[in-house]
Amino acid sequence: MSALVDKFGADRLRQWLPLATLIVLVVLVGIMQPVFLQPATLLQLASDTAVLFILATGVTFVIMLGGIDLSIQSMASLASVIVALTVARLGYGAFALALGIGVLAGLLSGLAHVRLKIPSFIATLAMGGVLYSSALVLSGERSITLADAERVYQT
Repeated sequence: MSALVDKFGADRLRQWLPLATLIVLVVLVGIMQPVFLQPATLLQLASDTAVLFILATGVTFVIMLGGIDLSIQSMASLASVIVALTVARLGYGAFALALGIGVLAGLLSGLAHVRLKIPSFIATLAMGGVLYSSALVLSGERSITLADAERVYQT
C-alpha cells in the first residue's frame, strides 16, 4: 500500500478515494444483489436521490465560500408544503411561489449574517427553526396528499 501511495501521491489518492469507494460499494452490492444493477433499479435510485443531490450541490458552494447553511432541510420542507397546498389553485405557479419564498428566506439569512454580523451558523439555524415551524403550521402537522389531478405536475 505504501508503494501505491508513493507512486500516485497522497493528495491524488485522497482526491480519488471517495469515487473509488463508491465504485467498490456499488460492485459489492451488485454482486450480493444482482437486481441492484438493473437499469430500472438504478433509475429509481437516481430519481430518489436527485433532490438530495441538488441540495447538496447548493450547500457545497456555501461551504466553499466559508459559510454554512443549516436551514436547507427546513426550507425544502416548507417548499414542499407550499407546493402541495397551492398546486391545485396555482398550477406551475406553486413552484414559483415556493422558489420566491426560498429566495426571501435566503435573503433574510444573508442580511442577518452580513449586515448584523451574526455568524452564518446562528443565522441559518434560527431561520431553519422559523421555516420548519412555518411548514408545520401550514400543513397542520399532517401529511399532505395530492389528488390525481394535482399529480399531473409531478411528471
